[in-house]
Amino acid sequence: MEWGWHRDDCVQAIQDAGLPLPGKSSCFFCPSMKKREIRTLYHQYPDLLERALAMEDNARPSLITVKGLGRDFAWRDFIVFDQAQLALPDAFVPEERPCSCGMEGGDSGCLAPLSLPPKQQCS
Repeated sequence: MEWGWHRDDCVQAIQDAGLPLPGKSSCFFCPSMKKREIRTLYHQYPDLLERALAMEDNARPSLITVKGLGRDFAWRDFIVFDQAQLALPDAFVPEERPCSCGMEGGDSGCLAPLSLPPKQQCS
């Protein structure tokens, strides 16, 4: 700030020096985090995520105007739903998974494995 630089000036100076751009810096329990940043905590900093979830769990019984750290959603609910989504493909054996490629016309672009019965491939 003392140099009168703006964010773009800082980014350019870092790139000119051949350095990688640093990630966003914020508290690990920042209510302004985007969902992808919460996922980063889940995958790379599970200890910090657990601390944030403990804080949220502690506050939730008293919350009136917000649902959790995400303001309009609770981080814990987001994590539970995200984990459930990741488990969905494992509910089917690969040979029985329905085609969900959205392509029409079978041979004209369907991405379903050729081993699937025709009724499960795009028609």
